[in-house]
Amino acid sequence: MNNASGVPGDVLLVDWREPAADGEANKLRLAVVVGRSDLSVYSDTLLLVPLTSKSDNVIAELSVTFPPSESNGLAVASYALAQLITGTAKRRLIRRLGGVEPHELASLREVVRACFRDD
Repeated sequence: MNNASGVPGDVLLVDWREPAADGEANKLRLAVVVGRSDLSVYSDTLLLVPLTSKSDNVIAELSVTFPPSESNGLAVASYALAQLITGTAKRRLIRRLGGVEPHELASLREVVRACFRDD
């Protein structure tokens, strides 16, 4: 991990390429850290939500849109794909681009919780 701290709200470049498990992205992709900061002390994995710039991959009610900004490091509008939340090994983290705002992280965590509700 070069410059990737892995704290909640971080926007990270993640290497999900070989050896990728079945169903993993198998490419470099941006992601947002959504897991609690104290969890990373006990594990070599982080809870991440992948980002995409392609709106055709988005389920509206399970997504949060992040506009590009200097603080988050995104070059284009990006969509958090909450339904793809995943535990990812810290060794796959390449670098930190920036961070989302606290209210954006709160919105993303709420959408992640919605993925587990059956109503």
